Amino acid sequence: MQREEFDFCDSQLTYRKFSAISGKRERAKMLNVTAPSDHLVGWMVIAGPESDLLAKIDLGLQSFVGDYGLKKTTVVQNGFAFGWREPLSPSPLTTWSLFHDEKILVFVEGSFYDAYCGHRPQEGYDPVLGRQLCNEYRRGAENALAGLSGSYSGCIIDYISRRLMTFVDRLATKPLFWAREGKNLVISSNLASFRNLRAIKIDSLGAFQYLTFGFPLGTRTLLKDISIHRPSSMQVFDDHGHRTVSYWKIPDRRQTMPVHESAERIADAMEQCVVRIHRAANRTLGLGLTGGHDSRVILSALVRQAVPFKPIHWDERNANDKTARKLCMLIGKDIKLAPSISNGEDLESLRDDVFLYTQGMYRYHSGFSRLGRACLQHDVKCLMVGFAGDVISGGLTIPSPHYMRD
Repeated sequence: MQREEFDFCDSQLTYRKFSAISGKRERAKMLNVTAPSDHLVGWMVIAGPESDLLAKIDLGLQSFVGDYGLKKTTVVQNGFAFGWREPLSPSPLTTWSLFHDEKILVFVEGSFYDAYCGHRPQEGYDPVLGRQLCNEYRRGAENALAGLSGSYSGCIIDYISRRLMTFVDRLATKPLFWAREGKNLVISSNLASFRNLRAIKIDSLGAFQYLTFGFPLGTRTLLKDISIHRPSSMQVFDDHGHRTVSYWKIPDRRQTMPVHESAERIADAMEQCVVRIHRAANRTLGLGLTGGHDSRVILSALVRQAVPFKPIHWDERNANDKTARKLCMLIGKDIKLAPSISNGEDLESLRDDVFLYTQGMYRYHSGFSRLGRACLQHDVKCLMVGFAGDVISGGLTIPSPHYMRD
């Protein structure tokens, strides 16, 4: 078994990385805010010929894109290489846990809102969660994930059976990507990590689907021969091949339900959600308030459950601008305003800082950057932003139109 732990030391990579971070911190000082850095958790697994695994895992980890931690740890054993980048200042609600011995390696990372087997995951490195997940796996592999609640991804390497299992949460909000590269199998939480491991080509059908639907369908990605994990699934790779195991299914939709009951179910689910998030965060929450449908539902849930929060209005051009301000007047809260973009230089700066201010989001979206900067200015550590609640929650709770009775 080989295990190495060190900081990145490639001179060119380190210079570029620290130069970028330094520039961001200088701009943050000018804005009178304290900017976070190195706060994302990233990991990958490579299975194949043992002679070159350490070099390949190192190349993959170096090519991550985003504000990932500089500290790297790798474990190589029995034809499997596992490596992760550990943040120096992790984001609130971020948890990662590793359990490793001569028989098994278990790793999981994400944000968890409920206890797992009686243990409530702690922020930062959690020495207990990985061990408990290992125990549940040994009792029954497919049932081990049933008790995990949150946004997460992870892997289990069974050295005895030479089996690799990778998994994502129910909605795949923590994406995982995998591909065959020669004799090796590569699993990574960051799509950019494949750049140093294989020739990158655009998948023409995936690009067409992205431009029409907004995302590639199924397991397809924008890159050719690189697949993405399906939601609520465990991918099993062993000497017999590859198979997908679903560990959770969406409950059957009720065929008869009055509209008022549907509304109550949606409101109740949202109120339970904000209470769980506040309990896990144990701090005042922020709410990205536009005045639109989604943020109004979250606002109502926060107020009804008396959860402490700060509303941040982040789109003054939105048609619901007056609604957002009036709502804050009704509940007696001062509305915080996200900084506006005054010139092209500000826009360029915000786009350059998109990974810093939006926890590694890849989109060049100035609105998210402004919202993130407002959180820094108003000392908001945990922010709630509602998207398409009417589509997602409605699709799960409201029956088909011809079944509606009133």
